[in-house]
Amino acid sequence: PSGWIFILAPWAIHYFLEDRLALAAAATSLAIYCHLAGYATVPFGVLVAAILARRWRGLLIVGAATAVITAPYTIHFLRNLAWYQGRKGHTATELTPLVYVAAIGGLVSLLRKPRPHVFLLSWMAAPAAWIIQDYTRFLEQAGLAMAAIGGMWIAGLAARMRGRARIAFATAFVLLATLFPFGVPSLG
Repeated sequence: PSGWIFILAPWAIHYFLEDRLALAAAATSLAIYCHLAGYATVPFGVLVAAILARRWRGLLIVGAATAVITAPYTIHFLRNLAWYQGRKGHTATELTPLVYVAAIGGLVSLLRKPRPHVFLLSWMAAPAAWIIQDYTRFLEQAGLAMAAIGGMWIAGLAARMRGRARIAFATAFVLLATLFPFGVPSLG
């Protein structure tokens, strides 16, 4: 069920930034009902979007609506807190260093002018709450946003090149990503 957070976090942020607050609250609430991590992940992404876009009224509306919609589950959770606090195992993770390297370049680029990139920055930040509990879940949840940010950065690098240099760069990168991505090769 935590996989739905991959889908619902960017949609909640998108709807929030588009001022479609009912849909933002619905996506946020669905994420909470799908998995306990939805309590931190998606609302945090919406909070980051509100801070970067300075949309306090929208944040209050989405927050209040989400609190009301998820009240039954929140009450259930709090009443059964002892059960939820049991010992948990670690999640399996696959590290993707090439994605991280590209994402760092993309993130540096986005942070130079954060206002036009509120969606991407909020999506990337949404799973940050996982760092406290289990960093491997952060890497799993943020991986898709990192891949998008890194991919956009690499595409931007290629767009600044001309002719054969662009073709050589694109070919080299595709070969690197396919054959030796600093992890499990995609052909494998």
